[in-house]
Amino acid sequence: MTLLTLQARALLIPEESVPRPDTPAGPPGAALSVPDLARDLAASGTRRLQDATTTDDGGLARLLAGIGAAQLLAAERLQAGTAAATPPAGSVPASTTATPCPSPKAAPAASAPTEPPTAPSPDAAAALSAVVQAEREAVYAYEAAMPRLAPGAAGPASAFLGSHRTLVRDAESRLLLHCRATPVQQPGYAVDADFLQSPAGRLGRLEAATLGAYGDLIALSEGGVRGWAVSSLRAAAARAVQWGADPGPLPGLAIDPAQLPELPGPSEPAGQPGPATQGPQR
Repeated sequence: MTLLTLQARALLIPEESVPRPDTPAGPPGAALSVPDLARDLAASGTRRLQDATTTDDGGLARLLAGIGAAQLLAAERLQAGTAAATPPAGSVPASTTATPCPSPKAAPAASAPTEPPTAPSPDAAAALSAVVQAEREAVYAYEAAMPRLAPGAAGPASAFLGSHRTLVRDAESRLLLHCRATPVQQPGYAVDADFLQSPAGRLGRLEAATLGAYGDLIALSEGGVRGWAVSSLRAAAARAVQWGADPGPLPGLAIDPAQLPELPGPSEPAGQPGPATQGPQR
């Protein structure tokens, strides 16, 4: 209830076209079983992720992606001990193969398509570059952590390391696909004593830290790039939970619940909050 109430408050804006969280099945006042609630949360979360890929508003897309990811995580917690209805935490989309950028002097082939691919905006390209940097740091951290992890954690870590390597290649390929230079590879990243002593907790915080980069990319991109970012944010949030980190109620979006409007009372129409919604309560 806390999660869904906060998400409803985050969506409390006047536009009638905003996709709203799904209403649980059953007549008003009917009690839902835990399996029913898990099912409805999973369905709602999946729908929110789909909405995030199609809405024209980048900011709303980031919000919907965070809502969807959090609802799927909540559904999985309720489904503990049963088969998950969502992709495994380490899964990533299929990689994108970049094609060579055309030479300015080269004449187009007769059979080549005349319509160029949609190039990302400068802001989207910058956000994609930030994802490359974040994923490279994640690869470095996992490589440093592997020999220091407990045997039971080494297996998942190895799978996650493979996912991050794939994500680096995917992000770099998406930049090259649109003839954008990839960031310069850093020789290494700083690791502190806490990381060396307790790498599992540090990996959780690192996974959670990548969510902001994917949230920015979702807000600034469109089409296939946004769809890839939505799926990657979902997987990153799940990996953070695997290491015991909390991705928050809206993964990929930093938000202060005190700044959100309160839900309208029974006599207030949705989208028209009362005086108590004008600012945080003191």
